[in-house]
Amino acid sequence: MASSGSYISKWITFAAAAVIQASAGLSYSFSLYAPTIKDSLGLSQTEIATVGSAVNLGGYFAIVAGSVYDHLKNYHKFGPRLVVWLGCLCCCCGYLGLYLLASGKAPGSFWQLIIFAIAAGNTGTWFDTSALVTNVRNFPNDRGFVVGVLKSFLGLSSSIYTTLYMTAFEQDAVKFLLMLAFVPPALGIIMSLGLNYVPYVETSEGLQGSKWFSTEGRFLTSFLLVAALALYQMVSAVLIGQQELSPTSKQVMVAGMAGLLALAAGLPVHCSGWRAAYLHDYIHTRESAPDDEQQPPNGVYSSPQIGGESEALLREHSAQPQFGTRASKASRPCKAVQVKEPPARPRKSAGGPWHQPGSGGASSSRPRSSDGSTASKHNGHLSSGQPGHLAADENRQSIGEAPSLSMPADTGEVHQHSSASSSASAGDASDRSNCDCVQLHLRNFTTKEMMHTTDFWLLFFQFVVAAGVCLAFLNNLGQLVVSLQGGQDGQVVFVSLFSVANAAGRLLMGYIPEQHLHARGTPRTLFLTLTAAVTAACSLAVAYADIGHLYVISILLGVAFGAHWSLLPAISSDLFGLKHFAPNYTTLQFAPAIGSYLLATRLTGWLYDRAAVQHGDPHECIGPDCFREAFLILAGLAAVSSLACSIATSRSKSTYTAISMHLRVVHLAETRTTGHAEDGLHV
Repeated sequence: MASSGSYISKWITFAAAAVIQASAGLSYSFSLYAPTIKDSLGLSQTEIATVGSAVNLGGYFAIVAGSVYDHLKNYHKFGPRLVVWLGCLCCCCGYLGLYLLASGKAPGSFWQLIIFAIAAGNTGTWFDTSALVTNVRNFPNDRGFVVGVLKSFLGLSSSIYTTLYMTAFEQDAVKFLLMLAFVPPALGIIMSLGLNYVPYVETSEGLQGSKWFSTEGRFLTSFLLVAALALYQMVSAVLIGQQELSPTSKQVMVAGMAGLLALAAGLPVHCSGWRAAYLHDYIHTRESAPDDEQQPPNGVYSSPQIGGESEALLREHSAQPQFGTRASKASRPCKAVQVKEPPARPRKSAGGPWHQPGSGGASSSRPRSSDGSTASKHNGHLSSGQPGHLAADENRQSIGEAPSLSMPADTGEVHQHSSASSSASAGDASDRSNCDCVQLHLRNFTTKEMMHTTDFWLLFFQFVVAAGVCLAFLNNLGQLVVSLQGGQDGQVVFVSLFSVANAAGRLLMGYIPEQHLHARGTPRTLFLTLTAAVTAACSLAVAYADIGHLYVISILLGVAFGAHWSLLPAISSDLFGLKHFAPNYTTLQFAPAIGSYLLATRLTGWLYDRAAVQHGDPHECIGPDCFREAFLILAGLAAVSSLACSIATSRSKSTYTAISMHLRVVHLAETRTTGHAEDGLHV
């Protein structure tokens, strides 16, 4: 175990990451300075649209950031910080280059402009990867909460910097670009000093007392903070857009926004100080072993061992069918056998970190059978020892006294391990006929392995379509409003509604699925299916909408778009593991880039131009049918993507049953270790 005094508290890391995320969505602010760049450089509409596509390309090209993080993940402090610093470098170079070209202080070609735009857009991928992946690793059993909060801050980043642009820069886009070149990097460097991965459970995660200082209580506080900030930004946008504010009013507005952001510093309050005080090692999961240590043979870990009252609760849980499963032999309660002494912890030796002297590679915590093989008492009978079913390294703490759930990491399913294959005494034969042992098989996939799975391509297709539909609506809101005779600049209120709803969707779909997973074992993919269905319905509604319908449609599509950015990272970590989460998650981000270009730009733009020609004006189309064909096609694709999500949900039921069982085991083990249940945790 690393020294407990050498790591910064997880809650300080979480608060620092929230501030970093508030600068990770700068690519969504392109429309603020696009007209200035277009006019100062004399670009055509096609050329400035190409620059916007370059910014989006940089914003979604996250695989480099993910690969760098993956290669540095064993450096628990330096790794996350270096990734942020590289993002700061991209931000400074990209926006400084755009400033020099837009201000005329430096000559440059169109392709230099494209390179600077890609660098500027790529800033967010480095910030997002480091902040998100580090915190998901720090809170592996609350990843939905983590993703929801941090993605919500990212969703609000454009609104935050728009407020600064409108109030502090008097809509001077050139000075705004100069500010973007230095302020976000400065914040990133300062906040990065609070980032690190903590390879153990710290004492603040087991605090008793007020529910607001429990793990879930702190996450709830952060959710309320994001909601308050989103509401404040929505009111600010309405005030700025509808009336002329005095300089003093603008300063007060910015100060209020800064004050709400500063409240994030309160999340680490009452968390035992700056340093992460050691409580115990992670309960044995597929992510338990530190990434820089050798894994056991076959990548198999043993689960925590739980006895006493916790054991009875676990049997009760096993007797209840999980979501999407039927009661079977594995759901019948097994006979409990209490082991008098906790198993010994393995030690490193010449045979490797997973070898024990005299054990032949098997854990000495398991008694020997008559033939000399290693066996374990498991739910009332002895099962033959198998290579790899070992306790974790010497830092792993044994929890409890009795039967364990064996949790290998080499498949993605829940297996029923028949007791008929166990070596047991004759007196246990009657017990074996009524008892099966549940093995939780959860695998960590490399990116290459992930891309060979059906689940990945189902999720990838769904993300392509969902991003394409939502961005087709958002990017074409100006023309859509005009086509519905809403007037020039009538899209401002709809953009504001979409932005706030986007943050709300990220927030809700981080919190609600996590609650249902803990309470009922509900797969996150089920919520993705519902979100895909909402996307399809909204796309169909756009095809036949009038101007009044856009208020509701903007909110629903904004929620759906934000929901995807909370659900898909969490689902990726659930189905493909945390060990290679950074490159796996960033590979998935190619999907919105493809959807944005193929569906939102090429397909929608081509069909709109064709409709405009049919209306007699090749440049502008007026009429309710201008976007109808495009959104009917998009609605059909969204319906197919909803079906793909349904298939993914069906395929992932066994994995989520395993995860639900694991969460229950971890909770019971935590209860036994700390002497109490964590406040607010649903089990």
